[in-house]
Amino acid sequence: MKSSFLLTRPDHDLTTEYLYFWSEAVLKSSREKNILTIDLASKEANKRNFLSAVKKYRPSFVYFNGHGSPNTVTGFNNEPLITFADNEKILKDRVAYALSCQSAKRLGKSCVADGARTYLGYDEDFIFVFDEEKEKDPLNDRVAENFIEPSNTLVLSILAGKTTKEAYQNSQEEFNQKIVRFSLSEATAEERELLPYLLWDKEHQVCLGNQEAKCEFITKEEYQKGQKIKALVLLALLVMLAIGAALVFLFK
Repeated sequence: MKSSFLLTRPDHDLTTEYLYFWSEAVLKSSREKNILTIDLASKEANKRNFLSAVKKYRPSFVYFNGHGSPNTVTGFNNEPLITFADNEKILKDRVAYALSCQSAKRLGKSCVADGARTYLGYDEDFIFVFDEEKEKDPLNDRVAENFIEPSNTLVLSILAGKTTKEAYQNSQEEFNQKIVRFSLSEATAEERELLPYLLWDKEHQVCLGNQEAKCEFITKEEYQKGQKIKALVLLALLVMLAIGAALVFLFK
């Protein structure tokens, strides 16, 4: 069944600000594909909005950006959005990817056990190194790019209709290419210093659950058409009920 794409991207500290800006490549892709996209950005990335959006739009793919732990993934100001032994069932029948620390260690497994199709994430800390001179201009930080690009590759692959296994493999291959490049003799000292962290992120990125899951996405126009049809059906039912009530009154 076709459905929407939902992402959360708070921006309350340096880490989340980087993820906020680097997820714009994902948003650009979803817009170009005309996918119905629910973007919970900045302060909108709170639990109330998240639960409401999942209920209203029923996304097939949920992409979290934010801090995490073995038991939770958080939104703006570190408010828990999804928590172990609390509301992980909200991801039932969905594919989820969390660009956050450690959430796949316990929460991700619990989500899959409670019906999530696939949970992609990290079972230890996700580490990225950044250029301090680019703190105010994250999209031009070529150091951080090496860590966030493989993550974006995963999301872009799912948006392109790849299976979760293929998306995971594409991300792993992106890590591999960078690791090989920075291992060559012509690599700079600064590039070689990134190797342990790239290897760490690659090793601790996991794909839990259904490896063959795919997401089919609905367009904005299809969604709007569906809402109009639902409204017309509801109106027809109300008219029929009114007619029925009038007939009962007439034949009393």
